[in-house]
Amino acid sequence: MNYKRTFAFRDGYAMAETENGFVILDKELNEVATPGFTDVDRDPYGFSSTYGIILGYHDGQAKLYASDGSLLCGFTADEFQVPQEPDGLIAFREKEKWGFVTREGTVVIEPRFEQARSFSEGYAAVKQDGKWGYIDSSGADIIPPTFDEASSVSKEGTALVKNHAGTNLLKLKCYD
Repeated sequence: MNYKRTFAFRDGYAMAETENGFVILDKELNEVATPGFTDVDRDPYGFSSTYGIILGYHDGQAKLYASDGSLLCGFTADEFQVPQEPDGLIAFREKEKWGFVTREGTVVIEPRFEQARSFSEGYAAVKQDGKWGYIDSSGADIIPPTFDEASSVSKEGTALVKNHAGTNLLKLKCYD
């Protein structure tokens, strides 16, 4: 085994990078797939698979793959954001705008945002006109864009936001 870099096991599979690209390994360290990625996104902890999804790049386009390296759907984008929850909507970028898609490739919210974070706890942070706010899964504003920075929503229903007054903890669950 001669790998440039390896990734942690998730869902029974691990990924490794070779001189020729990426391979998928099973628990016995057998190479079971060569998906043809030129690059992959990683979550903040270095995992290449998050909630059974690999964000792989091939021929300049991002695609959604399963942990075993199989293509989840035919949907492609310029970029994806790592999923924040198992069945949450995934932020994607086409040209200069961000929208949201399911893991099956169904566009739920058309690209219209300057930036976006994937959904967590039913909300997504989105940037419009240089400011961050929060939307629900229908694309409706829950908190209009007024912040300089905004994090994803935690399991407790809170998010860190920053504006002229400093950094604050915002509780979004009270808006349900």
